Amino acid sequence: ANATPDVHKTGLYPHVRYAVRSRVRLRRWQSNLNAVYPGKLDHKIHTYTYNTGGAPIPAPYAVRGDIVNALRLVLPTFNHTDQPMSPQLSKASVLTGFAKHPPPHTHRPVDVIHLWNAEDTADAGNFRSMVSKTLNKLNGKMIYPINETQSAAPIVRGPSLTPQRPIVASTKIQGNLGSKGRNGVDERYVTALLSAKIVVVTQRDEWEDHYRLFEAMAHGPLVIHDAMLAAPVGVEDGKSIVFFHNITDLRRKIRYYLQHEEDRMVIAQNGWMIAMGRHRSWHRMEGIIFGCPLTGVF
Repeated sequence: ANATPDVHKTGLYPHVRYAVRSRVRLRRWQSNLNAVYPGKLDHKIHTYTYNTGGAPIPAPYAVRGDIVNALRLVLPTFNHTDQPMSPQLSKASVLTGFAKHPPPHTHRPVDVIHLWNAEDTADAGNFRSMVSKTLNKLNGKMIYPINETQSAAPIVRGPSLTPQRPIVASTKIQGNLGSKGRNGVDERYVTALLSAKIVVVTQRDEWEDHYRLFEAMAHGPLVIHDAMLAAPVGVEDGKSIVFFHNITDLRRKIRYYLQHEEDRMVIAQNGWMIAMGRHRSWHRMEGIIFGCPLTGVF
């Protein structure tokens, strides 16, 4: 951003391209509405487009190589399910070196996690703290599983003799905090993402993008994410991710996807393929240089 004044004045740099993590501004939690205001596209985008070689290229956090390497080390310690693989997942698993045990087919004893301290009062964290408080209240609540094959909690008979079990939810921080956590790898973090059926990811106020979006997808759970105004390529609600719009919507969708394993697995598998097939680190560089990812795309 500091290098742009000359470009704005002269408009003589048609080959200059800008890459930005977030193209959205003014995104924030509105407690009076119990919802997130999605913000709007940055007005500077039009200036960049007029004076340079094109609009800024979206470059959100990608799946780093060290995360995948750690995933390869931890994954064999988990049991895998015997569910059949679709031809698309089978091909993607071979291309990424996970042919014998693709992450989406990992046995996941924890129902849902959101890696944020509910008592954290840091700036721009009010919404995330509320989400964690919601998950803490869900922990231990009874749910009626439908055709469920993975569970850490015992299934019991309720008053109406309907099978039910308690939800297993966690908001415990796993690994390091801050930049050390964002830029390093901790086995506890990898283990947590592999253990959960659902990973809830929420963004900070005034910002759209989170490094955990594709890191979570790369581990194979269903990712439930607060709604985005400009979602990355391939991130589609109900296909590769599930967006929620308020706390009530979040609770409803967590319960639905815990009860409907087949629906959850389809979206989780699609999310894993999008993360590994279009959002690796080299895909970001190819997108900036060539305009689209080229290597190992599926």
